[in-house]
Amino acid sequence: MEGTHSDKKEGEAGTVTASKVVYTAIFGDRDLLRDPDPPNDGVDYVCFTDNPGRLQVRAWKLVPVIRRRADPVREARWFKTQPHVLFPGHEISLWVDANFAISGDVASLMERELAGHALAAFRHPDRICLYREAELCALFRLDDPELIRRQTERYRLLGYPENNGLIMASILLRRHNDPFVASCMNQWWAEIDRFSRRDQLSFNYVAWRNGLSYRLFDEPILAHPNFQFRGHGEP
Repeated sequence: MEGTHSDKKEGEAGTVTASKVVYTAIFGDRDLLRDPDPPNDGVDYVCFTDNPGRLQVRAWKLVPVIRRRADPVREARWFKTQPHVLFPGHEISLWVDANFAISGDVASLMERELAGHALAAFRHPDRICLYREAELCALFRLDDPELIRRQTERYRLLGYPENNGLIMASILLRRHNDPFVASCMNQWWAEIDRFSRRDQLSFNYVAWRNGLSYRLFDEPILAHPNFQFRGHGEP
């Protein structure tokens, strides 16, 4: 089994200059990194990467990382699920997949969307069931079909219901130091590490198992004014 933690230790993301952090992770040479338009006051921007020399940005702090996993996607998943380890000095974190650009006032968005909640995410634009998502991931071989089959078979045996909601895990907003949220994120990583790297197949299961409530953004992910889908490698 692959390692369950990174070489990055707690606090190694650097000096804390704000209570909020926007972060991402880029491994390999598939993705580009785009500066936020504009960078917001009171927000740190951090990118973990194994190749900082190819990322030409001004607003982001690039944190070099020695990869522990051969699969760059799975490597990035550890960073996505572990803001409580990476940013103990920040109160709120916003994870953004590298195939999205960021614009506008995300600082206000982070406060507004977490009012009364510790986690916010986007609903999936097309599906409400992780089992249907799993079928399509296996059909298009987005991960090992046998691994996906074993994962969903386990969820059925444990009683996870169909049509129980599905998030789009590209953008996640968290009060990551909340102990309950941190525990759920550790469990989410354990599912990703054990089964499919397709993180949307396990988030809603983990939320259901733990009784984790979360806010859903009102806007669809592809129509939100603060986030623009660019595709992998697109400028």
